[in-house]
Amino acid sequence: DALPELNAPGPASVNWMGLHLLPEGWAFLLLGALALWAVGTCWRLMRVELQAPANPLWFLLFLLVPTALAAGRMEALLPGLAMAYAIVHGLVLLTLLLEPKDFVSWRSLVSELGKTTRGVGRYWPASLTGLIVALGLAGVVAVAATMTVHGGASQGGPLVGFAAFAFLLRETAIFAFFHLGARQRRGDFAAIVTIALLCVAGPAILGVLQLESLSGAFFVKMDGDASSHLLSIAAGLVQAAVFGVAAQGRWQAREKRLAVA
Repeated sequence: DALPELNAPGPASVNWMGLHLLPEGWAFLLLGALALWAVGTCWRLMRVELQAPANPLWFLLFLLVPTALAAGRMEALLPGLAMAYAIVHGLVLLTLLLEPKDFVSWRSLVSELGKTTRGVGRYWPASLTGLIVALGLAGVVAVAATMTVHGGASQGGPLVGFAAFAFLLRETAIFAFFHLGARQRRGDFAAIVTIALLCVAGPAILGVLQLESLSGAFFVKMDGDASSHLLSIAAGLVQAAVFGVAAQGRWQAREKRLAVA
């Protein structure tokens, strides 16, 4: 990110959160942040390997470092917050795909939550921390968009973050549903195919029916108005509830099999 300014002729600076930094200083800041990120990740992995309690706060570092670095480069507040939410949203999706989905750990988490919170950190999924951060950022985006007046351009803006978060809940429920099934090893592939079908096949069918205005029921229309975003919120929550109830049914079926065994 610092290379264009380093190679630019004449004096140059990097604007980050209102601070004008020398390109060399920005480059060292990036390297230092990435080094801190890497050391924290290695430390967490070592503790997991040694079966020591994992600290969920490490995932906050994983989220906040790239978010602060990228969003701070935006010139205005609202685009910076939107960039921050987009980064967190993408990292949570990546975590849902890459993080091990272990039914035994999930059962242990539920058991610990029923007794005490002291041992929760060992089993707490990082994606749940990401969901909490994403919801908080969606609220911050809503407040900032409400306070920012740019004529008609801001219509529906306060709801964009919540619309995206509703679909993030849907994706989380889809991953949980397929990883609670009998073929857990194929859970990621099945979840990705299902999400792709919802985001592509659904709008395609609506297009054939000449109902493009309802495509917000399957994905967020960034240029949509408030009604489109309300449709996205409602549809995302309904789809998340459907997959969540189905996942709960699979959970109970597993518990019954374990009780019989």
